[in-house]
Amino acid sequence: MATTTDPSWMTERFNSGNADIKFRSIDGIEFDLHRALLQAHAGAFPGPEIDTQGEIVQLTEPATVLQVLFDFIYPKRHSDLEDKDFEFMAALAEAVEKYEVYSLMPLCNARLRTFLPRHAENILIHAVKHDYPKIINEVLPYLPRSSFVSILERLPPCYMLAWARYVEAWARVFKLGRRYINELASEAVIMAPSPKSSKRRVSLCDCRSPTGASPSCVCCFCYISLSKWITQLDEIDTISALNHALKSPKSNLDCCNSNSHRQSAESSHGWGGEQEPRTLGWTLQPEFEVECKHMENISKFLQDQVKGIPPFVDFLVGKK
Repeated sequence: MATTTDPSWMTERFNSGNADIKFRSIDGIEFDLHRALLQAHAGAFPGPEIDTQGEIVQLTEPATVLQVLFDFIYPKRHSDLEDKDFEFMAALAEAVEKYEVYSLMPLCNARLRTFLPRHAENILIHAVKHDYPKIINEVLPYLPRSSFVSILERLPPCYMLAWARYVEAWARVFKLGRRYINELASEAVIMAPSPKSSKRRVSLCDCRSPTGASPSCVCCFCYISLSKWITQLDEIDTISALNHALKSPKSNLDCCNSNSHRQSAESSHGWGGEQEPRTLGWTLQPEFEVECKHMENISKFLQDQVKGIPPFVDFLVGKK
């Protein structure tokens, strides 16, 4: 936590002669405060009805955090905290929740949002712990999908099952995408062995036509290209990046509608001759942007699946 405060200034600021309760920070700085203001602006400090018998109340937070927290209890113009780093704001936000300083909660949450996406995981844990569903939904698109286990380990036990179901729902998107492609490929025709080979050959339908790809079948070249694209999508680390990739699939596309690919496929993989199709060793490097109805259709299909995933807060309350 980079924020520092001069202890002598804090001692002077919180050293009123008519203060009736004293607090000590974890690093030994003392604060003299007024119980009436604490009772009015915080829910977890001793009120006037509780006698501390003159003893100093020991707190677990550092003086830098307590100085800001106590400052907001007094009626005055307050800082917007824009100069504070994330480590400080995370500590302050936790202290604000712990001591129930309600007037400071909205400002802390607003400042935490400004640290997205870099600190998405820590902000999610804070939002889940203190029940801020709007922040939870704002954070999720920036979370690395690879951080499933690390997040699970930090969640309260009552949230673990909900998190597992949420992650499972996202994994199902890619499972359904692969099933979609395989159903297109199910139109394959088993051909007799070629004169040069005893193996039976599989010939997928030709999806090239004057009107674009047939919605019910896929050629061998596009099948491999689409399968590779699904794998690439599954490896994307954040939901926001995944949504962007689904909305602009052409940049990832290699399609049989490319003239060079059509000629290569026909001469090397059996579309125009007797050679047995070879699905291994094809180079999937697009030479230019092309129109592919299969890519467009599966992109829309996957976007619909993503839209169908309920917000994480729905999993928390037992919805499906």
